[in-house]
Amino acid sequence: MRDITTALRGLRRSPGFVLTAVIAVALGIGAATTVFSVADHVLFRPLPYAQADRLVTLGADVRARGQSNWAVNAEEYDAWRQASRTLSDIGGSRSFGRFTLLLPHAPVEIDVTVITPNFLSVLGVSPAAGRPFGDGDFVTGAPIAMLLTDMAWHKYFGANRSAIGTFITVNGAPAEIAGVLPREFAFPLTRGGPVPDALIPLKRSSETTISMIGRLAPGASVEAARAEIDGIAASRKGESGMRNNRIDGATVMPLEEALSASPTVFLLLFGAVAALVLIGSVNVANLLLARGADRQGELAVRRALGATRGALARLLLVETALLIGAGCVLGAALAFLAVTTIAPLMPTEFVRLGAPAMDARALAFAGLSAVVFGGMAGLGPAFSTARVNLSPSLSQASSRSTGAGTRVRRVLVGVEVALAVVLLVGGGLMVGSMVRIMNVDAGYTPESRLTMRVQVPRGRESPEPSRAFLEQVLATASVLPGVTTAGATAYAPLGRTLYGGVYRVEGFPSAWMREGASNGLVCCTQTQYVSTNYFRAAGIPIVKGRALDPADAAKAPAVAVIGERLARKFPAGMDPIGRYLTAAKDGTTDRTDVRLIVGVVRDVQDMGLGTQALQAIYLPLEERGEAAMTLVMQTNVAPYSVAGAAEGAIRKAVGPVLITDVRSFIDLMKKSAGPRHLNAWLFGTFAALGLMLAMTGIASVVSYTVSRRTREMGLRMALGANPADVSRLVVRQSMTPVIVGLAVGIGAAVLLSRYVESLLFEVPPRDIWTYAGACVVLATSALLASLVPARRAARVDPLVALRAE
Repeated sequence: MRDITTALRGLRRSPGFVLTAVIAVALGIGAATTVFSVADHVLFRPLPYAQADRLVTLGADVRARGQSNWAVNAEEYDAWRQASRTLSDIGGSRSFGRFTLLLPHAPVEIDVTVITPNFLSVLGVSPAAGRPFGDGDFVTGAPIAMLLTDMAWHKYFGANRSAIGTFITVNGAPAEIAGVLPREFAFPLTRGGPVPDALIPLKRSSETTISMIGRLAPGASVEAARAEIDGIAASRKGESGMRNNRIDGATVMPLEEALSASPTVFLLLFGAVAALVLIGSVNVANLLLARGADRQGELAVRRALGATRGALARLLLVETALLIGAGCVLGAALAFLAVTTIAPLMPTEFVRLGAPAMDARALAFAGLSAVVFGGMAGLGPAFSTARVNLSPSLSQASSRSTGAGTRVRRVLVGVEVALAVVLLVGGGLMVGSMVRIMNVDAGYTPESRLTMRVQVPRGRESPEPSRAFLEQVLATASVLPGVTTAGATAYAPLGRTLYGGVYRVEGFPSAWMREGASNGLVCCTQTQYVSTNYFRAAGIPIVKGRALDPADAAKAPAVAVIGERLARKFPAGMDPIGRYLTAAKDGTTDRTDVRLIVGVVRDVQDMGLGTQALQAIYLPLEERGEAAMTLVMQTNVAPYSVAGAAEGAIRKAVGPVLITDVRSFIDLMKKSAGPRHLNAWLFGTFAALGLMLAMTGIASVVSYTVSRRTREMGLRMALGANPADVSRLVVRQSMTPVIVGLAVGIGAAVLLSRYVESLLFEVPPRDIWTYAGACVVLATSALLASLVPARRAARVDPLVALRAE
């Protein structure tokens, strides 16, 4: 206890040193804990299911198209389940979209997944409250029964147990809240997608598709199940009932493997964090060495008064432990803020068990990091400083020279710079990749555009909802202050929503339309429903012909606009304008769905930035017959500044509606960029922190060195050196370890560059401009960090310096 009191008293006398050291520790531990929280959530956290290692995912293979693990129809699901002997049971589910839940205060939308009767039993999960689904819940025509997730139960019903067993209004119909799932339950999102708020019984039809999860039978292995299910699927190739009979095998893999994201990015993040922690520990070690050198007189007195070297080392270690402890607390707080910020940025590829959060495991990791940090930063300086020489002459000499201690600190500065170079190069490559993908010509003009989903609550639609609803919303939005154009589309731009069309160009076979279909897709076109003014509101240029007209929905024949990619398929010299699209199959003359092509627009990358545009066909939104749309507004002000006014005006004009997914086009692009946005954010932040810590280390070492060389500077000035000469000397000596560190860091970055190649977009892993930029930024920052101490050295008064000695 006495050591703690003495250590606190000593630290109070050096507030600048304490603040610098605590911040360095906090940044290192905070970064490490943040990455651990995310990686633990994605890679390491055990699945919350009974005997999770016995669970596997199953899906159909379409090897001719390079596709695997597809959902199957109900007939195929039944056949696999009945024929399998290596699997004790197979459960199924599929995302069902959104339901409108009518609450007393306002309607809300919830994401719903449908499940087979045995799905939860396959996972080994039972409701925490209420009842499980019964056989009667799966009968067509039966009232809807719902199992809420614990989060939805808390969010929408305040965790009120009296709500269980009651009926609420869902999509305009009564639905029973049958029960609540356990708090730790998380739906196995093998393909990403929305996290469900509720599960409902699957009421099957011939068109139902099912994603499957199975449980291995006792004694069965994954390899045996894979061979069996693959054989079952192959044997049913001609009788599967699947569209085009395209199944020719099956995929079976452990659920843990199916849910795990690629560890590459996390290995790189841990590498970046390790570099950041090393920079921080080197920085703290430098500070401790410098402070220890300044305390030689004090420690010599303690030694003369009977303190042993062990006692001195213990005192110094206690001081270090207090610094590390304070930094750990601050770092944990920073990690909490960082994880809270990162959670909404997590792409669906990384979401399998809900959003990451700070928990006991993360706090334990922070404590372990503090121990490691303290060992690296504090042990060496503590025992080195405790070896006090009691000779007054040696003590005096040490106060007048830079000595071996300064050389060690310069070496440590070089290490800091080398690590900072690696971080800056990595961050620069990731940020450059993000900039490239955000500048991809996606077909849209993203600046000054706002989107929002507007929908009449399901169950409240009028008999003819679409036209009047569409006209009211667009008329209201188009006259709002700050809005120049308003349009609408059925699906959100860049939303990866694929609505495969069945159209072909009259005079050409369906095979002609399918030629070059991207991504192995069975369909050959992307059919999109849009309103008048949509192309102008979204900034999609008309290449040829015209856009859709308000009267087009009532015209005969119906009209369509196509994308450039489909237009380029026409033979050279053939104008697509005036040609007809038809839904008729090859060899027939069915004229019930024929459309005149009236325009061509620029291709858009709705399946994600950097992907190949699909062959797009645009139809009038009025034909869709649904009271739902994604409103797109072009603004002449900041997009989000009109959001509140738009929501209020639309509700006033058309009544109570659901307005969700309010996003600017720029934010839609960031979401579409997926992991690259998160990578750029994380690696860029680590690079900035590494640069800041390295510059702090350089500035502290140079300042300390200048303070220790006051007599030398005074002598130089007395012997005729001018202030500029002294400044150049200090800058030259301080930049020497920086230049060495730059060279070592560039070499290390080149060696490590191949590991980041798979994470980059249109940026080479050895991009010369990124490497040069990292060197310029570091060298300039180091120069600036050394200029202030250099100017202080140049202002030394020779008489005052010599008198002080």
